[in-house]
Amino acid sequence: MIGAWKGLTISKVAAETGFSPSALRFSECHGLISPARTPAGYRSYDAASVETLRSIARAKRLGLSLRLHPCRSAPLLWSGPASIR
Repeated sequence: MIGAWKGLTISKVAAETGFSPSALRFSECHGLISPARTPAGYRSYDAASVETLRSIARAKRLGLSLRLHPCRSAPLLWSGPASIR
Protein backbone atom coordinates (compact mmCIF):
# COMPACT_ATOMS: atom_id res chain seq x y z
CA MET A 1 0.00 0.00 0.00
CA ILE A 2 3.06 2.30 0.19
CA GLY A 3 2.70 3.02 -3.53
CA ALA A 4 -0.70 4.58 -2.86
CA TRP A 5 0.67 6.89 -0.17
CA LYS A 6 -0.35 10.47 -0.94
CA GLY A 7 1.26 12.20 2.01
CA LEU A 8 -0.21 13.70 5.14
CA THR A 9 -0.55 17.30 6.24
CA ILE A 10 1.22 18.55 9.35
CA SER A 11 -2.04 18.55 11.32
CA LYS A 12 -2.82 14.93 10.41
CA VAL A 13 0.71 13.80 11.32
CA ALA A 14 0.49 15.71 14.60
CA ALA A 15 -2.80 13.98 15.43
CA GLU A 16 -1.46 10.56 14.43
CA THR A 17 1.90 10.78 16.23
CA GLY A 18 1.06 12.92 19.25
CA PHE A 19 3.69 15.53 18.36
CA SER A 20 2.66 19.16 18.10
CA PRO A 21 3.05 20.92 14.75
CA SER A 22 5.87 23.01 16.26
CA ALA A 23 7.67 19.79 17.32
CA LEU A 24 7.30 18.50 13.75
CA ARG A 25 8.81 21.71 12.36
CA PHE A 26 11.63 21.44 14.93
CA SER A 27 12.29 17.85 13.80
CA GLU A 28 12.43 19.04 10.19
CA CYS A 29 14.73 21.95 11.05
CA HIS A 30 17.22 19.57 12.67
CA GLY A 31 17.11 17.05 9.84
CA LEU A 32 15.26 14.25 11.62
CA ILE A 33 12.57 14.20 8.93
CA SER A 34 12.31 15.75 5.48
CA PRO A 35 8.72 16.26 4.38
CA ALA A 36 8.10 17.06 0.74
CA ARG A 37 6.31 20.24 -0.24
CA THR A 38 3.14 20.53 -2.24
CA PRO A 39 3.01 23.00 -5.15
CA ALA A 40 1.38 25.44 -2.71
CA GLY A 41 4.27 25.03 -0.26
CA TYR A 42 2.54 22.91 2.37
CA ARG A 43 4.45 20.09 4.06
CA SER A 44 3.52 16.60 2.87
CA TYR A 45 4.75 13.82 5.15
CA ASP A 46 5.50 10.40 3.70
CA ALA A 47 5.32 7.01 5.37
CA ALA A 48 9.04 7.06 6.23
CA SER A 49 8.72 10.37 8.09
CA VAL A 50 5.72 9.12 10.03
CA GLU A 51 7.58 5.92 10.97
CA THR A 52 10.62 7.96 12.09
CA LEU A 53 8.35 10.05 14.32
CA ARG A 54 6.74 6.90 15.73
CA SER A 55 10.22 5.54 16.53
CA ILE A 56 11.13 8.78 18.30
CA ALA A 57 7.88 8.58 20.28
CA ARG A 58 8.64 4.96 21.27
CA ALA A 59 12.14 5.97 22.40
CA LYS A 60 10.67 8.77 24.51
CA ARG A 61 8.20 6.34 26.12
CA LEU A 62 11.16 4.10 27.02
CA GLY A 63 12.79 7.02 28.81
CA LEU A 64 15.30 7.99 26.15
CA SER A 65 15.70 11.64 25.36
CA LEU A 66 16.58 13.23 22.07
CA ARG A 67 19.44 15.68 22.14
CA LEU A 68 20.98 17.46 19.21
CA HIS A 69 24.71 18.06 19.28
CA PRO A 70 25.29 21.81 19.56
CA CYS A 71 27.74 21.89 16.64
CA ARG A 72 25.81 19.74 14.20
CA SER A 73 22.27 18.54 13.72
CA ALA A 74 22.88 14.79 14.07
CA PRO A 75 20.49 13.32 16.66
CA LEU A 76 21.93 11.58 19.70
CA LEU A 77 19.76 9.23 21.73
CA TRP A 78 20.85 8.57 25.30
CA SER A 79 19.45 7.61 28.64
CA GLY A 80 20.50 6.73 32.14
CA PRO A 81 23.83 6.97 33.91
CA ALA A 82 27.05 7.61 32.02
CA SER A 83 28.05 3.96 32.38
CA ILE A 84 25.42 2.90 29.82
CA ARG A 85 25.75 5.74 27.35
